[in-house]
Formats: sequence, structure tokens, C-alpha cells
Amino acid sequence: MLRREKTGLGIQVYQHVRQMLLDGTLQVDVMVPIDAIANDLGVSRQPVMDSVRRLALEGFISIIPQVGSYPRSYSVQEMVDFYKLFAEAECVCVSLACERAEAAHIRQLKSISVEIGQLVTGPTNESELARDYRRLNQRFHSEIHNLIGSAALADSTEIMGDLGDFMVATAKAPIFMERLKVAHEEHQALIAAIEARDAATAVPIMRQHVLAVSERIARVGQQKASASQTETGRQRLSQR
Repeated sequence: MLRREKTGLGIQVYQHVRQMLLDGTLQVDVMVPIDAIANDLGVSRQPVMDSVRRLALEGFISIIPQVGSYPRSYSVQEMVDFYKLFAEAECVCVSLACERAEAAHIRQLKSISVEIGQLVTGPTNESELARDYRRLNQRFHSEIHNLIGSAALADSTEIMGDLGDFMVATAKAPIFMERLKVAHEEHQALIAAIEARDAATAVPIMRQHVLAVSERIARVGQQKASASQTETGRQRLSQR
């Protein structure tokens, strides 16, 4: 059961449901189980329904009147287009970070990068590794957002980052896993550029870092479409 803390019960429920979406626990084609979530958390239906409505406004959930709520399904093109916008937002953040980062911020970024590096060289369990990397990557980017000192920019970019992670979860492919080592190297390069206050170097690194995810999503989409066409062709041949 969730406790009523300073953050508020509603915020805790919202964060729990959002985490389920980011971890891929809630499947795109399966209705969000309002009652089951409420029972698991020891709360009434109302805070869960409030969380679902908020997540719908943020682009994570589709609400179908008189039917129910489902994790939102995005086309591959929609995901690619979104990541183009998200990349530019992250570029703005890292550019400002190069101007405003203090020594404590740099130390925190380096600490998170060390943890990511341990994932790269550690034992491999793909599902756990993907989850742990996503959460550390989220912390890394959140640190960049927060050090800027602009709540409006940090909050909006955080939501975009979570939506991007949700799209990766719904892609049902090892999007992050294939670039884990390269992504870690990009993080280290970003830290070095921020520490040197070198926005001219940091911005293109950040853009590539983000867009590489959309490139992988596009490739996975093409592979699935090709496989589907092949299967359709086989079915037609078998019916002749």
C-alpha cells in the first residue's frame, strides 16, 4: 500500500503507472487494468483513473469512451518524427548546460556514467540490462535538464524523454541494447564537452545520441514490415 507522503498519493500513483508503461509492463493491445492496479497499490480507483487521464494528456495512453484505456500505439513514422523534435530539445539543454554547469553537476554526471560503464562490462541479462540502462540514462539526462535551472524547460523535456522511452518499450526490440557501449562513450564525450564549456562539440554529439534511437526504431520497423510481407506472400502461395 502506498503511503501519503509530501509528494501526495496522486503523484505516487501517477509515477507507478508511468513506470509500468516505461518498463513495458502494460502492453499496447491490452486494456489498462484500473482495478488491479488500485488493488495492488491499496488505493481506490479514483487516483488510478486520474493518473490515466493525465498520462493520456501527455501522450502515453489512449482513452476510448465507453470501452477503456490502452497504452497508446504510435506508428514508426510518428516515432521517428517525435525523436527529431526531442533531439533538438536535448540540444538546447546541453548547450545551456555548457554555460551553467557547476563542479558538483559534473561530478554527478561522472558518477552516473561510472554506473553505466559497469553495465557495459558486467554480466548480461538482456531484460534487466535494458531496464537498468534506461533508468540510468534517464538519470543522466535528468541531471542535465535540472542543472540548467529552468523548471519549465526541465519539466517539458523530462516528459518528452519519458515518452521517447515509452516508444522504445512499445517497439518490442532491443533498441537500447545494440548501442549500449557507443551510448556510454557518447555520455562520456558529453561530460567532457560540458566540463570544457564547449557547446559547439556537445550539441552534435547530443543530436546523434538521440537520433540514433530513432534510426534503430526505423530499421526495426522496416524489418517487421518486410517479415510481414514475406509471411503474407507465403500464405497466398499456400492457398493456391
